[in-house]
Amino acid sequence: MVVVKIEMKDHNEVVEIIVESIKESLKDNECILLGLGGGSTANIYPDIAAHLTPEEWKRIAVYLIDERFVPKGHFDANLKLIEEKLLAHCSPMMVIAPEIHLGISVKIAIERYSEAVQGFIRQHSPSILNIYGMGPDGHIGSLFPGSFDVNSEDIFVYTYTSRFHIQRRITVGPQWCRNHESILVLNTPEKHAVFQEHMTHRNDTSNHPVNLLRKLKVLVYE
Repeated sequence: MVVVKIEMKDHNEVVEIIVESIKESLKDNECILLGLGGGSTANIYPDIAAHLTPEEWKRIAVYLIDERFVPKGHFDANLKLIEEKLLAHCSPMMVIAPEIHLGISVKIAIERYSEAVQGFIRQHSPSILNIYGMGPDGHIGSLFPGSFDVNSEDIFVYTYTSRFHIQRRITVGPQWCRNHESILVLNTPEKHAVFQEHMTHRNDTSNHPVNLLRKLKVLVYE
């Protein structure tokens, strides 16, 4: 893991760093595939939308880092959050999200979502940048500490957690996390402390999700 840690004063500085990373990717690529985490990380998305031009958004496709296994439009769906926080303010090149509805199995939903992302990559050869948040327990996306197969090579995997009321999840897999540039946003003192503790004792926690992230830029603001 290569970690570049940048301690920020506020929300606006975090937005500037992320927008700068997106613009840098656009300089050398026809388009980029931007992975979006949910939760409180989404509070920065309206400002990211505003700092990129309509022309730039026509070269940015977005996809969900993870999704709760709930139907489209459900109050707890990450897609609903992304629609409110980002898509209400800009028009990306494409939005790729899991197809979840009554009657579909997790297996089929994952297969279709993986194929949609792979199809976009085959057609456009984009640069890939992922924006992650981290929960107070150390989870990123819906990869919870100690709960996943570190050797899985699938783009998306199924996870289950008893820590939240929506227990079934679809999330990026470990290999996908390793392969692509990552920005980790830590927006509370508690999350910063969890990250610091992990980095101090990381040899004892090799299955911690943060260990999966490569080319990692950590943005801290409280």
